[in-house]
Amino acid sequence: MKLSINNLLDWLTRRGYTVAADIHNAQPILTGIRFLSQYSPKTRPMNVAYVGPAWRYIESAKGTILCSKNDIVYIDNSDTDLIFNECIQAFDYYNQWEIDLLDATVSDARLDRFIELGHRVFQSPMFISGANGQTYAITQQYPADIHPIWKNRLENGNQPYSIIGAHHDDPYFQKMYSSTYPQIADSPIWGKKILFSNLRSKGDRIGSVIIYEYDHEFHSGDVHLLDVYAKIVAKALLLHPTTYFSLSELEKSVLDILSTGQTNADQLVSKMRSFGWKRHDRYLVLCAVPPSGIDSVITGRIRDMIKNRFPGLCTVLYNGRLFAVVNGNLLKRPDQLLDDLKQMTDDRIRIGVSMEFFDFNLLYYHSKQAIAAVENILNTDQIVCRFQEIYLQCCRKKISDDFPALQSFIHPDIQALVKSDQETNGEYVKTLYYYILCGCNYREAARALHVHRNTLVYRMEKIRPMLTLDLEDLYQRQVLLVSLFFLMTFSS
Repeated sequence: MKLSINNLLDWLTRRGYTVAADIHNAQPILTGIRFLSQYSPKTRPMNVAYVGPAWRYIESAKGTILCSKNDIVYIDNSDTDLIFNECIQAFDYYNQWEIDLLDATVSDARLDRFIELGHRVFQSPMFISGANGQTYAITQQYPADIHPIWKNRLENGNQPYSIIGAHHDDPYFQKMYSSTYPQIADSPIWGKKILFSNLRSKGDRIGSVIIYEYDHEFHSGDVHLLDVYAKIVAKALLLHPTTYFSLSELEKSVLDILSTGQTNADQLVSKMRSFGWKRHDRYLVLCAVPPSGIDSVITGRIRDMIKNRFPGLCTVLYNGRLFAVVNGNLLKRPDQLLDDLKQMTDDRIRIGVSMEFFDFNLLYYHSKQAIAAVENILNTDQIVCRFQEIYLQCCRKKISDDFPALQSFIHPDIQALVKSDQETNGEYVKTLYYYILCGCNYREAARALHVHRNTLVYRMEKIRPMLTLDLEDLYQRQVLLVSLFFLMTFSS
């Protein structure tokens, strides 16, 4: 296991040595220790720390130095062999710690075992929580009265939603929950520093490890150790998803669909039946995120509050978002769910709603609709966006993505009208589009174009001779309409 010189400094301090340090880098790159007498400017390995008498650096100085690159630790003890052996013990200790963590993972140990192993190194109040902030495991050796927040953690396993809602959508927490590497941060809730790491799987945040500053200050070496610790704990959580993530068989199936994009409702029949669901029931998908779009414990707590409140609801957390699959045959008033979501969060959430669908096999595609809808209102004051509101712009974007291929599908009649408009600054394309769109009704088309009916009749008399397709034929009219839709999309 690689260490930072800060880890060695901390080890020597805890062992009772008097030390002073001048540390500038402290990268976790050290894999071993050597005597300073073995140092060679030409062959020095970059991943080794050196121990030697202080007088080799400072004339007539006593004691021992420990150095790596530009980082130097002075130890007020002249027994160089003793300090060397202490550093060897530090490497052995942390190597064994990593082995014990891996053994706990392989042996399916409870998270209490991981808390015990974490406390062995960090020596501070700490806990492991899920994506919803619920405590999975916590150190028990600290009294409840060290802090009101700690007391609440011990007794209730989580913070009240009032505290979470008041703090967890501000920039401080947004930065914390979006981080991919552990950090030391000031905590407005704890009132001191905390050592924090997200637990992640394939980029998704599945939980957190939080360590509170108590009897000693944190340093950069602790950050590296927490990185090692958090990665192993995340693997342990993933080995038991139904235990720690509170997933029913139906919820697990929905999570698999969201992550793989593959749906086979025929294989889900038995799981759906046990919940009273059928493949061809009436469905829609909700996607909810905080206004910032940053994953936090807010989405997890909301899931806890609604998952058992409404019938016909399947909720999962995926990619930092809360997804709710609504079975309209069982939940007759989906709008009540939307109202409750807005009320319980004081409108501090954004919700995207898919169009309804009648085949569970289409779940993945309608989840994409809900995502597109919610992303359309992030960083705005709008609370709910239904996909039907952005249907046309999404269609245009999808079509525009295939512009080169679809451009060849524009019928030559429409291309001729485009050329005429360019030469005469006319509006034949727009006129024909609205004429067909309005069912070839002169009055409705004129109203849509904001022109007099006679003006429209005049234009159509000019347009008809330019067409090879017959406007009285339904199929040929459809060809023109689709071509016009492609053209209008490309033009926009």
